[in-house]
Amino acid sequence: MSASATRVDLEIVIPVHNERVALEGGVRRLHGFLTRSFPFSWRILIADGASTDGTLKVARRLTYQLDNVEAIRVPAEAPSRAIELLAAKPEARVRFYMDLEHANSDHRRLPALVAPLVEGPQAAPLTLLSPIDRMLDR
Repeated sequence: MSASATRVDLEIVIPVHNERVALEGGVRRLHGFLTRSFPFSWRILIADGASTDGTLKVARRLTYQLDNVEAIRVPAEAPSRAIELLAAKPEARVRFYMDLEHANSDHRRLPALVAPLVEGPQAAPLTLLSPIDRMLDR
């Protein structure tokens, strides 16, 4: 059964375009944090926006090497296209869109941000587009 068949508390979507070199390190760092320290169910979804440099090949390899990682190909470079496609099919209680730069950042504050969204009463899934640090500093 694929990870997408199960609804999770948090889905982190990483839209990428021609980021073959940086992709593996960023996804592995985020995956490591989530595996060790995250108290909710989660999935990482790499949304490749028509890359031509082998990014999708790296993303697909990561799906075989790491649990709870999936990859899709979006037929356009624009990250907004990935957002449009995924917004129509919520498979998580909370969905974050995180660029690859933020996937390489410090994630210690992520549980504090997600907890009230996952544990509180919600009528519908929630999608957050802002970087985590900016949201927590408000």
